Amino acid sequence: MKKVGVGICMLLLLVACAKKQVVTEAPPTPPPSQVREEGVQEGPSVAEETLKPVKYPGIQGEVMETPLLKDIHFDFDRYDLRPDAKRILAENARVLMEHPTWKVQIEGHCDERGSNEYNLALGEKRARSAMNY
Repeated sequence: MKKVGVGICMLLLLVACAKKQVVTEAPPTPPPSQVREEGVQEGPSVAEETLKPVKYPGIQGEVMETPLLKDIHFDFDRYDLRPDAKRILAENARVLMEHPTWKVQIEGHCDERGSNEYNLALGEKRARSAMNY
Protein backbone atom coordinates (compact mmCIF):
# COMPACT_ATOMS: atom_id res chain seq x y z
CA MET A 1 0.00 0.00 0.00
CA LYS A 2 2.86 2.35 0.81
CA LYS A 3 4.41 1.66 -2.57
CA VAL A 4 1.21 2.72 -4.34
CA GLY A 5 1.07 5.98 -2.34
CA VAL A 6 4.73 6.74 -3.08
CA GLY A 7 4.19 5.89 -6.75
CA ILE A 8 1.21 8.27 -6.99
CA CYS A 9 3.22 11.05 -5.33
CA MET A 10 6.11 10.52 -7.74
CA LEU A 11 3.73 10.56 -10.71
CA LEU A 12 2.15 13.82 -9.49
CA LEU A 13 5.58 15.41 -9.05
CA LEU A 14 6.64 14.41 -12.56
CA VAL A 15 3.44 15.78 -14.08
CA ALA A 16 3.74 19.03 -12.11
CA CYS A 17 7.32 19.56 -13.32
CA ALA A 18 6.50 19.11 -17.01
CA LYS A 19 7.06 22.20 -19.12
CA LYS A 20 4.31 23.65 -21.25
CA GLN A 21 5.23 24.23 -24.85
CA VAL A 22 4.80 27.89 -25.68
CA VAL A 23 4.08 28.72 -29.29
CA THR A 24 5.01 32.26 -30.22
CA GLU A 25 3.91 33.85 -33.41
CA ALA A 26 6.26 36.25 -35.11
CA PRO A 27 4.82 39.76 -35.38
CA PRO A 28 3.88 40.73 -38.91
CA THR A 29 6.55 42.70 -40.70
CA PRO A 30 5.61 46.30 -41.44
CA PRO A 31 5.19 47.28 -45.06
CA PRO A 32 8.18 49.04 -46.62
CA SER A 33 8.12 52.80 -46.23
CA GLN A 34 7.49 54.99 -49.20
CA VAL A 35 10.34 57.24 -50.29
CA ARG A 36 9.36 60.62 -51.63
CA GLU A 37 11.16 61.94 -54.66
CA GLU A 38 11.20 65.52 -53.38
CA GLY A 39 14.64 65.17 -51.82
CA VAL A 40 15.96 67.04 -48.83
CA GLN A 41 14.33 70.33 -48.04
CA GLU A 42 16.24 73.28 -46.67
CA GLY A 43 15.56 74.17 -43.06
CA PRO A 44 17.33 75.15 -39.89
CA SER A 45 20.57 73.30 -39.35
CA VAL A 46 20.94 70.81 -36.55
CA ALA A 47 23.46 73.09 -34.85
CA GLU A 48 20.94 75.94 -34.76
CA GLU A 49 18.34 73.71 -33.14
CA THR A 50 20.62 72.09 -30.57
CA LEU A 51 22.47 75.22 -29.46
CA LYS A 52 19.43 77.07 -28.19
CA PRO A 53 20.03 78.40 -24.67
CA VAL A 54 18.57 76.34 -21.87
CA LYS A 55 16.85 78.03 -18.95
CA TYR A 56 18.09 77.08 -15.47
CA PRO A 57 16.68 78.37 -12.20
CA GLY A 58 19.05 80.95 -10.78
CA ILE A 59 19.55 82.83 -7.56
CA GLN A 60 16.37 84.26 -5.99
CA GLY A 61 14.20 83.48 -8.99
CA GLU A 62 16.65 84.70 -11.62
CA VAL A 63 17.04 82.55 -14.69
CA MET A 64 20.49 81.79 -16.06
CA GLU A 65 20.92 80.99 -19.74
CA THR A 66 23.60 78.37 -19.08
CA PRO A 67 24.84 76.94 -15.80
CA LEU A 68 28.04 78.61 -14.66
CA LEU A 69 29.10 75.80 -12.33
CA LYS A 70 29.93 72.43 -13.84
CA ASP A 71 29.57 68.93 -12.41
CA ILE A 72 32.54 66.65 -11.83
CA HIS A 73 32.66 62.89 -12.17
CA PHE A 74 34.51 60.24 -10.20
CA ASP A 75 35.88 56.85 -11.14
CA PHE A 76 33.89 53.78 -10.12
CA ASP A 77 33.97 53.16 -6.36
CA ARG A 78 36.41 56.08 -5.80
CA TYR A 79 36.22 59.44 -4.11
CA ASP A 80 39.62 60.90 -5.00
CA LEU A 81 39.66 63.73 -7.55
CA ARG A 82 40.79 63.08 -11.11
CA PRO A 83 42.92 65.71 -12.91
CA ASP A 84 39.99 66.78 -15.11
CA ALA A 85 37.81 67.19 -12.01
CA LYS A 86 40.45 69.41 -10.41
CA ARG A 87 40.41 71.69 -13.47
CA ILE A 88 36.62 71.93 -13.33
CA LEU A 89 36.67 72.67 -9.59
CA ALA A 90 39.28 75.39 -10.13
CA GLU A 91 37.01 77.01 -12.72
CA ASN A 92 34.00 76.66 -10.39
CA ALA A 93 36.02 78.31 -7.61
CA ARG A 94 36.85 81.22 -9.92
CA VAL A 95 33.15 81.68 -10.73
CA LEU A 96 32.23 81.57 -7.04
CA MET A 97 34.89 84.19 -6.23
CA GLU A 98 33.28 86.47 -8.83
CA HIS A 99 29.87 85.98 -7.17
CA PRO A 100 30.52 86.11 -3.40
CA THR A 101 26.80 86.30 -2.51
CA TRP A 102 26.02 82.94 -4.09
CA LYS A 103 25.36 79.97 -1.88
CA VAL A 104 25.97 76.49 -3.23
CA GLN A 105 25.10 73.02 -2.07
CA ILE A 106 27.70 70.32 -2.72
CA GLU A 107 26.31 66.82 -3.17
CA GLY A 108 27.96 63.50 -3.94
CA HIS A 109 26.00 60.97 -5.96
CA CYS A 110 26.48 57.25 -6.67
CA ASP A 111 24.95 54.70 -8.98
CA GLU A 112 22.52 52.03 -7.80
CA ARG A 113 25.18 49.36 -7.25
CA GLY A 114 25.96 48.59 -3.62
CA SER A 115 23.92 48.95 -0.47
CA ASN A 116 22.21 52.20 0.50
CA GLU A 117 24.56 52.66 3.45
CA TYR A 118 27.65 52.19 1.29
CA ASN A 119 26.39 54.59 -1.39
CA LEU A 120 25.51 57.24 1.21
CA ALA A 121 29.00 56.98 2.72
CA LEU A 122 30.66 57.12 -0.72
CA GLY A 123 28.53 60.11 -1.73
CA GLU A 124 29.49 61.90 1.48
CA LYS A 125 33.19 61.22 0.84
CA ARG A 126 32.85 62.53 -2.73
CA ALA A 127 31.14 65.71 -1.56
CA ARG A 128 33.80 66.30 1.11
CA SER A 129 36.56 65.65 -1.42
CA ALA A 130 35.13 68.31 -3.74
CA MET A 131 34.50 70.74 -0.88
CA ASN A 132 38.02 70.36 0.55
CA TYR A 133 39.66 71.03 -2.81
